[in-house]
Amino acid sequence: MISLCIQPRDIAGHWRFAEGAWRSGSSFVAPFAHPILQTTMVEAPEARLILVREDPAGSGRGHHPTLSADLPAAEVLDRLAAWPFNIQLVVLPRDGATVTVATGRGATAPLFLTSTDGVLAAEWDVAALYPRLSGDFDLGRTAYALSWLALPYGSATIFPNVLHLTERASVHWDAAEGRLSVDYPRPLRRHVPRRLHADADPVAAFDKLFASILRRAVGNHEGAIATEVSGGLDSGVATLVAADALGVARVKSFGLLLPGPQMPSQAARREALTALAGVSDTAILARPPYSSPEIADDLIVPWGEYYREAFRALGEAMAGQGCSTLVRGIGGDEISEMTASEAATAPPAAPEEKAECAGLPGYLTDDARKAAADVEDHLVPAPPAHAAPSFYSGAAASAPVYMRRGIWPIYPYGAPELVAFCRSLPQSWREDRRLQRAFLARRGLPDWVVRPDPPESFLPVRDGMFEPPQSDSVRALFTEPVLAELGLVDGPRLRAAFERAVAEPEAPGRTQLMEAAGLETLARTWRRPASPMGP
Repeated sequence: MISLCIQPRDIAGHWRFAEGAWRSGSSFVAPFAHPILQTTMVEAPEARLILVREDPAGSGRGHHPTLSADLPAAEVLDRLAAWPFNIQLVVLPRDGATVTVATGRGATAPLFLTSTDGVLAAEWDVAALYPRLSGDFDLGRTAYALSWLALPYGSATIFPNVLHLTERASVHWDAAEGRLSVDYPRPLRRHVPRRLHADADPVAAFDKLFASILRRAVGNHEGAIATEVSGGLDSGVATLVAADALGVARVKSFGLLLPGPQMPSQAARREALTALAGVSDTAILARPPYSSPEIADDLIVPWGEYYREAFRALGEAMAGQGCSTLVRGIGGDEISEMTASEAATAPPAAPEEKAECAGLPGYLTDDARKAAADVEDHLVPAPPAHAAPSFYSGAAASAPVYMRRGIWPIYPYGAPELVAFCRSLPQSWREDRRLQRAFLARRGLPDWVVRPDPPESFLPVRDGMFEPPQSDSVRALFTEPVLAELGLVDGPRLRAAFERAVAEPEAPGRTQLMEAAGLETLARTWRRPASPMGP
């Protein structure tokens, strides 16, 4: 949501808003350019606070005049951070000692911070920081990510000196020493299931609450609004509610058609959902990884979408049709999740829903395996928040593919009110996604839409990476891997694992190999010349 570059000598200087950014000397704090965001400065006795936040009700107002406050800066920060939408704040002390960067409860727009050469830099797109980094990975964290496909949701990243600003957290920068430290917020208590009134109608309440959240999130923002429609429950619900709540004339749906035998049934479900919603729809055939030479123009975000070629095409289609706001379906699984006691008695997940991980890959070096085991005890996750950690991780990871194209994503399933409502429902309404299925059935959709068989799966998209010509591109990546030079993998064992996956479609570890290919691509490209940071 912001980009910043701060020199110690400029912290206590005169900050002014000019050319779309707050500036002092050679330092700047620049908001992401979107009409749904506003920025202002608050002058407190001992510090200046620059804030950038979603303000749907004031869309288009952009920059606001500077405000004054007689309260201590810490109290001003606490009050501002309670804003119900995305907000990021930069606290600039008048003594120039310690800069604080904080966020509120939204945290769906990511922010990554680094301190190098005595300068604090932060970006919503971590790829913009690559020119400032050494080109090395943190051995233990990267080996862990190669094994389990992600780090726990928290401040740690695979880069030794890059922190992720998580939900309600603060990062402090000691300007004299160039040191970054993190303050996590207090954990929030999870809402627990409650007994329904005899005449309660959870479906109607869900519909009404979802619609109010969408109207509030969009506010006075004008223009076309995109929705993602996969043909599944969450995106289908979001599109139907968006068409009703925001106006069918301004909602456009977009979706990826997934290859293989599932495509006809998925396409039919999409057609049924978009026809009922009455929206204009665009379907795009999902590209397998490493199928598009031009994708090299996009720098890898290591924890981002695995299927970045497919989602890049989706984002370009949205931007090409004038959409600058996107309603996403991320978080729909999480609102239906079971409590620990309920999960203990729930039936096991279907095989296709299990994680595509089989422990530490055999191609990790001995040093990498030991580092992965050692680092596991030091990966401190962010404390419990309104929504599940996987919601925040998914939102932050996938945001750059849309934000790079000027599209601001909003996430109704992560709204605290909706999370609280759904978690408070009895188990019978969360089990088997009954609430969403009942919503679609009440709208008149047939059972083959309400209960997809089989549900759509991205595994055939992934598997395209192991077929020509994509497999030839990956094979070339693994010929002399930089990951081997960095001590992460054994090159011959990595190539052998890949060739086995090519020869045996059922071989385990295909998703781990896709992770390895992504990190290898990053290792080869992140040091190429880039434009200097600037707003």
